[in-house]
Amino acid sequence: MSFLTISLGTKHVHYGIYVLMVYILGSIFRLNSAISTDYNFREVTKTKEQNHVGAVLQTSLWNYKLGCASTCDTSNCLSFSYNSVTLECKTYGEEICYHDDGVTSSSLRFYTKVVIFSSLSHCGDVPHVHCSGVYTIDGTSNIDVYCDIDTAGGPWTIVANRYDGSVDFYKTWNEYRNGFGDLTGEFWLGFENLRLLLAQNMKLRIEMEGWSGTQRYVEYSTFQISDEASEYVLTVGGYYTPDGLFNALSYHNGRRFSTLDNDNDGFSGNCASSAHGAWWYDECIDSNLFGIYQSENGYQSMVWKYFYATDTSYTAVKKVRMMLVKK
Repeated sequence: MSFLTISLGTKHVHYGIYVLMVYILGSIFRLNSAISTDYNFREVTKTKEQNHVGAVLQTSLWNYKLGCASTCDTSNCLSFSYNSVTLECKTYGEEICYHDDGVTSSSLRFYTKVVIFSSLSHCGDVPHVHCSGVYTIDGTSNIDVYCDIDTAGGPWTIVANRYDGSVDFYKTWNEYRNGFGDLTGEFWLGFENLRLLLAQNMKLRIEMEGWSGTQRYVEYSTFQISDEASEYVLTVGGYYTPDGLFNALSYHNGRRFSTLDNDNDGFSGNCASSAHGAWWYDECIDSNLFGIYQSENGYQSMVWKYFYATDTSYTAVKKVRMMLVKK
């Protein structure tokens, strides 16, 4: 390669090299900028455009997705969509959430900004423009929790979730102390993590769904758990339900927690063993939400007594969520 040399007084500049270096540095800068912009967002694979029409900030046309992404580098923009056929770019003032609407498109894609919160004391600190998901709560020790942003009255911190029987809740004392399962699936958060949250003055909601599809819930404005040395004694009060449900947790108020390997109930036998679960047993149950996942009504099932008003047996429920919100 030959280079054009220009004389500038006593200095010579190899102009070809200079131009080449400028081009290379510019390309590197543009590439790094593009990569940086691209990695600031993650694709949301399932959603519908009409789910978010009320949050559109602006609409524009761009030849490339990265150009569209650059328009979302503002504090009030949390997501964007790009149509590779029409070249239409839309920015949104809310995080685009995953919804399995059965929508597939070869041209329209949604992307949401990766946001890391520096300090959350509970799920209520997560703004409503964000999606339900796993967040890190800062406290005496950081813990990951699942925050439900969608359910009215929240955001809620989910402490127990059961819906398909994929996790066996017939666990040991240590497992209930530390927690088990997957925060995006079935899980128990663990008593030590739960006690950190309850120190912030929380109320409890228990959502349940029967095997017929009926959905109901109860709430307790008072919900406290003692320390491990006292075997995690349950204190509940301030009962409320809009669904006429029997207060099946009151029978367990003031009782210590029991597991298959740590019997603290008021029965001569072992309620955790006979009910195949773990709970604040007395002699033994009006509720047993950590029992066996099965559709048959019975003593060992996931039970909320009189879930159906006409039912005089131990009614099995299909889904359970125990969740907290700051009062």
